[in-house]
Amino acid sequence: MKVVGISGSPRKDSFSTDILKNGLEIFQKNGWETIHFDIPKLNIKPCTACNYCHQNNECFLKDEVQGIIDKINRADALIVSSPVYFYSITGQLKVFIDRCQPIWAKRFNDYKPKPILKKRPSIFIATAGSKMNDNLFLSSKFIIKVFANTFGFAEPKNIFVVETDRQEKFDFSKNKIEQVVLDIINLNPADGI
Repeated sequence: MKVVGISGSPRKDSFSTDILKNGLEIFQKNGWETIHFDIPKLNIKPCTACNYCHQNNECFLKDEVQGIIDKINRADALIVSSPVYFYSITGQLKVFIDRCQPIWAKRFNDYKPKPILKKRPSIFIATAGSKMNDNLFLSSKFIIKVFANTFGFAEPKNIFVVETDRQEKFDFSKNKIEQVVLDIINLNPADGI
């Protein structure tokens, strides 16, 4: 079994990336192969909206995105993490997601989505330094839900953490990611979600 982790924080040792890494460690201790992509450290060009992918099912830009897409397509589970910037995911993560347009085009060309019979599990970790409010994670949650669905993953199990300057928040997050990961590990992969 394989799990891909994608972190979107540009900050070294960020809270959201630390939670993601903790989740990957739990998967690994339970016999899963783990792959981690730290998106801000990679050479990823932004989408040019040329629609090349709509006719060719691939992007004409050649960088690290194609390899990441291949790993996601082969994964049994997915974890995505990002801090909240202006009520959304980081710009670096959004640039990567936009470059996954060939996957969207392949599934949704002619506005007829190809059904996915078995959805793989996914997790979304979002962090914010501010206090919770009704809209804090709304945009981020929707973007990652669409991203996961495009690749055939179920709606993510969300872990939202606020007031991240407080140490007890990290302890809470470690417990929460462990719970969610163990729930996924205990699923019967043949059943999907």
